[in-house]
Amino acid sequence: MGAVSACTSDLGARFLTQTMRVDRVSGAGAELVAPRLSGCASCAVKAGCGTAALGNNAAPLRVTLPDQGALRVGDEVTVAMPAGRFAGLALLAYFLPPLASAGVIGILDQIGAPEFLMVGLVLPVLGLALIPLYLAEKRSNGVQDLQIIAVERPTGATP
Repeated sequence: MGAVSACTSDLGARFLTQTMRVDRVSGAGAELVAPRLSGCASCAVKAGCGTAALGNNAAPLRVTLPDQGALRVGDEVTVAMPAGRFAGLALLAYFLPPLASAGVIGILDQIGAPEFLMVGLVLPVLGLALIPLYLAEKRSNGVQDLQIIAVERPTGATP
């Protein structure tokens, strides 16, 4: 459970998929859960890996999808997110802040600004560069892009 892979839908669009388990169903929707770093379980070098060591203490990933009345606790579901949306969010998170910082430092360096001014302006610029990511996450809350593409009932469950 929890493996992440890329697949192609019938429409030809690229998606990232993850297998999750239904943990709770309520009026707000279905709460899905998946362990973090599930790929580490099969890795041969996990004993010496810092990421795996930190991931062992991480809380499982939890997502609530609205209006999932057909799901039951214990169901295994495969959710998909368009790869382009994921890439866009990754660019906002990992590319925009360093680019903004480098831009500010470059401009201040070209005009001959003192180093203390450069250092003093980099932190606010980093914070401002994260605002688009915050707004994107707040706007969609991350779940509007997720679609359930498969449901697997546990063995022995009634249909």
